[in-house]
Amino acid sequence: MQTNVTGLKGNIVEFKVENGVGRGYLSVPKTSRGGVIVLHAWWGLNDFFKGFCDRLASEGFTALAPDLRQGKVAKTVDEAKRLMSEIDEAATFPNIVLGGFDRLRSEPSLKGQRVGVVGFSMGASWALWLSSQRPSDVKAVVVFYGAYADSS
Repeated sequence: MQTNVTGLKGNIVEFKVENGVGRGYLSVPKTSRGGVIVLHAWWGLNDFFKGFCDRLASEGFTALAPDLRQGKVAKTVDEAKRLMSEIDEAATFPNIVLGGFDRLRSEPSLKGQRVGVVGFSMGASWALWLSSQRPSDVKAVVVFYGAYADSS
């Protein structure tokens, strides 16, 4: 699956996760200035978040948005609420977030570099979580309308 929002062509890629395979949307610029992992809102990995990756790539950043909803996309608030109730986030999302992060860092143009993370709503809490799990690898965190309450 490809989108062509800004003239770049991102692709769905696979990566290893505990007990399986994760998927995400990867957009790679001609020359990379760094990497950004994009964590989507409760809607799922829709065209907005794919386009956001393409816009980051148009500015020179290799961007990967792991698919936290595993292929499901909501178009209404009721659908998004239903998706929230169908998955155990605490059991599923950490593996996908970390697997996507490791996949992004494996890009040859990012060798040895720290990367940034951007999270939207539900993804914002996971962006903050990721920065607490990999503090030496995360260079910057940007959150849009979200928070994270560390219970440890």
